[in-house]
Amino acid sequence: MELKVLILIYLTKRLEIKTKNETLYNNLLIYITKLILQTDKVEHNWKNLLSDSLDLDNSRTLYSQLREFPSRITTVNDLDDFYKDIFNLIQPMADGIYQDHQIDPFSLFGLFIRKAYSTKSNLTFEGSIDLLNAFQAFISTDTSVSQVGQYEHQLLSWSSSEVDEIIPRRVEAFNEFQTAFNKSDIHSGSDSLRKFFDYRPSSINSDTITGSGSHQHALLSLASFFISQGVIEEARRVLNESLTMSRISKDIETLNGCNRLLRQLDRKLACPDPHAKSLASDDITVMDELFDIRVAIGNGDKLSELMTRSTRALVRLDEASALDKVDASLQTWAAVNAAIWELAGIKSIRDIYQKLATHGDTWHTSAQLTTRINISNQYAQNGDYTRALQCLFDEKLLSEINLVEYATWTEGVWAVLRRRSQRMNQHWKGPASAASSEVGMIGRIDGLISQCIASDGNRDLALEHLLLAFKMADTRQYFPLKLRAFVELVGMETRYQYGIDVGDSDGMFERAIHSPDRAVQARACAIYAEKAIADDDMRMAGALLIKAEHIYEKLQDATRRCDCLYALAGVWDRCGDSAKRDMVVETLVAVEEECESKSPGALNSVRDKVHDVVSSLIQQWGIVIALRA
Repeated sequence: MELKVLILIYLTKRLEIKTKNETLYNNLLIYITKLILQTDKVEHNWKNLLSDSLDLDNSRTLYSQLREFPSRITTVNDLDDFYKDIFNLIQPMADGIYQDHQIDPFSLFGLFIRKAYSTKSNLTFEGSIDLLNAFQAFISTDTSVSQVGQYEHQLLSWSSSEVDEIIPRRVEAFNEFQTAFNKSDIHSGSDSLRKFFDYRPSSINSDTITGSGSHQHALLSLASFFISQGVIEEARRVLNESLTMSRISKDIETLNGCNRLLRQLDRKLACPDPHAKSLASDDITVMDELFDIRVAIGNGDKLSELMTRSTRALVRLDEASALDKVDASLQTWAAVNAAIWELAGIKSIRDIYQKLATHGDTWHTSAQLTTRINISNQYAQNGDYTRALQCLFDEKLLSEINLVEYATWTEGVWAVLRRRSQRMNQHWKGPASAASSEVGMIGRIDGLISQCIASDGNRDLALEHLLLAFKMADTRQYFPLKLRAFVELVGMETRYQYGIDVGDSDGMFERAIHSPDRAVQARACAIYAEKAIADDDMRMAGALLIKAEHIYEKLQDATRRCDCLYALAGVWDRCGDSAKRDMVVETLVAVEEECESKSPGALNSVRDKVHDVVSSLIQQWGIVIALRA
């Protein structure tokens, strides 16, 4: 039923039915709403579904348009394009304003579309085919098709009497709001908007599609109304309350909406000078702003927007320093900027901010921990596992962290050891990595690239992951991730000749070969060696493979080092140089024997050290708790 409802929503908006027949438009909206909210399945085929929703005597042309549209969805690509078009209906314009044909993403229709789009995005290719086949069967047959397999939603458990009671009241409240808005009646508009969000059936579940984030979004909508009417102070007060509620409930989407509206409020009150005093309320501290930026990094905001927000936070830091209110905010700001410049791929500037965050005049445990984990990850990425662990086993840091921060610290330690174990082709016996649902946008892009490398045998799926990762990184201006995805795309094109344009107009090859990230550097050498072999340039292939093999040796990445040695032996064999070939084969045998003889001593040693740290921390926290009691 999900796809049927989406098509009805899409056509209702796109065909501009409201301008043609407002009564029909309202009836159709109510009908679609009942489809979404009902518990029993609709057993009609496509023709009967439309017959129920339209007055055929007065709507023949419209009926034909609605009747014929589904027949255009004949391939998986058509299905994907339709889902993209319907998702665009809930995306605001560049200025954050929604047009008449668009849908509020937090309305019933908007939430339904978001949930449907999310489900569709998680389907495998085979799942998309099953969905398409079931839908085509539904629109082409005169018999009933009750559901589309396992991909349908059980949205709400409202009774029919509650639906009949609630929907007209909410429609009436919204009509009252629009009337008040057109008359600039602030008091009536505010009351009507509150009524609209207050109507709830008795059986509503807070975890359902309309229950999540309703309170903070109601406040956000109210703030938007106040801004449109010029009631700035009241808008600011309501917006601050919505920000607080969003943080408490971890509602990232509403939090981002509040921040966008806050920036719009700043522009509306004419602050063209970036060094002018921020218009944010004193209730929103510098640390709140920095927390929001960290959330935005995890949520995948554009790099340019992150830098702009960081500059605004610095302005507030300058103002606070004159009032001696900086405390540890400067260290946190430096830690946030280090993460931003890491995404930009500018190592020199990143290192400056990391030094400021870890060696400043003040000490802030959270900033220290975040920065040290990032530095540790950089050391581990380049194969220096000893310095990576030394960075985390800092005496002062371990004496200051609390129980929550300790969990973050342990994950940083295990991440270093997990990376080393994987590179040495050893079975990992430590804790599992964080679930995919817990990682941010950077982790998702990185995961897509890793899935591409690991997906042997399913090259079409690998290419799909890779193209998605490249697009996501490019759109967000995350250059290191874009570079990694580009290198893998070159490899895919070399092996399978998909016809992908991998031209080097931006000097990506040179950047990859000289990347500060040794793993990227080695991977680029290995892949471009494949390209050189395909072009029959054995001299270039040999030089690149030798460089890649040396880097993998330093990284202690035995698996990929062996891959390079295998390829290098083949290159020397094709060149007729049996002496070099035999030397490479001897090295290859020695590396494989060394891998088999490796013991898990390093892991056990670190486990013992972590156990000692835990014992010390528990004793320390026990003393603190006793003193507080």
